[in-house]
Amino acid sequence: MKIRKAKKEDMRDIQDLRYLLAKYDKSLGLDIAVTEWGYTEVGKKDLEYFLNEQYIYVAEENEKIVGFITAEIFKKKAWYTVQLGSINNIFVLEEYRNQGIGKALMKTAMDALKEAGITNIQLDTYNKNSNAIKFYEGLGFEKCNLQMLYQEDKQK
Repeated sequence: MKIRKAKKEDMRDIQDLRYLLAKYDKSLGLDIAVTEWGYTEVGKKDLEYFLNEQYIYVAEENEKIVGFITAEIFKKKAWYTVQLGSINNIFVLEEYRNQGIGKALMKTAMDALKEAGITNIQLDTYNKNSNAIKFYEGLGFEKCNLQMLYQEDKQK
């Protein structure tokens, strides 16, 4: 398994993985994700932003891209005492999970943020994604915020 910085030629594979990530989010009950978003013009521009201005890495196994991660450095906010980095997306194909690939992707992205001087890194995950929560806690992340979502169609 190899972790490397993504290249423009990887974008289609990353779009496919992002599609699967959105489908997975929907399977957990997060109905606000647009599964095809990565294939739209806006989605493509977002991936190019990470490719050209921030951080995007892929995991390869036998020359096949089996996972990816995106991370960014937020513009410093006047009301924060520190500048924050963020892990935005991480996904590993199901058949490649529990092999250390997610951990290697996280370590690579976190190291890149640390090299840029970032000492505080945030991420969001769906509260029903207990496997991800355990995974992130195992890497030293702690629950610190509660984000709530009202979905009118679920109120009926």
